[in-house]
Amino acid sequence: MRKKNGKELPRNADPGDMPVRNVECKDLPDRATHDVRMAASTADAETVALLNADLRRVNADLKESRAKLKASEARLRTVLESATEYAIITTDLQGHISGWNAGAYNILGWSEEEVIGRDLGLLFTPEDRALGIPEREMQTARQAGRAEDERWHLRKDGRHFWGRGMVTPLGDSGAQGFLKILRDRTEERAAAEAVQAANRRATDILESISDAFVALDRDYRITYQNRQSERIKGIPTPAVLGKTAWEAWPTSVGTPVEAAVRRAMEAQVPVELQHRYQDDQVDAWLEFNIHPTSAGLCTF
Repeated sequence: MRKKNGKELPRNADPGDMPVRNVECKDLPDRATHDVRMAASTADAETVALLNADLRRVNADLKESRAKLKASEARLRTVLESATEYAIITTDLQGHISGWNAGAYNILGWSEEEVIGRDLGLLFTPEDRALGIPEREMQTARQAGRAEDERWHLRKDGRHFWGRGMVTPLGDSGAQGFLKILRDRTEERAAAEAVQAANRRATDILESISDAFVALDRDYRITYQNRQSERIKGIPTPAVLGKTAWEAWPTSVGTPVEAAVRRAMEAQVPVELQHRYQDDQVDAWLEFNIHPTSAGLCTF
């Protein structure tokens, strides 16, 4: 007897004619398919590992960036709060206050909690608000990149002060709002006005005296000539201002007058001189009193 698949076959039977049992693929695993699946699984694991590593790196970078940003913001805040002589104010696009440093409190009197969200116009006088000055400043800053600001402003208690500063846009063309920096210049303005008043009084006195009066700087250039000097010399004041004494009055060159003027300047001592002065306009005996000053000389 012969056997096929463990069964005995008839002696005269053809083995090819006998039925064969069907076998499913799962009973005979495909080696190549198995290997591909294993390789894909390994590749997926490596990809996930790489992605996880990238995510960890990005997360670490993000944490570092946030830490640096926080430190930078802290330093900026420290700088802003230490600038106590400057009011540093930020606003949104509509001019509503969004930031207020310690200097703003010192100068203007409002606390940050009192002004956040309020219109920046509260710093301006009613007259300037009526003229639209706050809005005009923002418009100029947006168009020109900055707007100079020098005018009277208001404190919380209603007192006026002379403020000088500027407005600049935040972001591209003010897309994030505006920054206003302001400093109290009331005392400086008062001092400048006092100097101007003193100069006016001095000028009034010099213009009222009967003597000719001339002031020179350290380069012997004429900085002032009163009306009496203009009358005696016959040369209008605008024609001599900025010129040296020798350019304005060339006939004095080489005379005792030049020598006296140079001696007073170089030795820083007062010099008196009586001299017959002659030129196209003058022929007279003149008395010169020449005195050194902090700016140069004066002679009368």
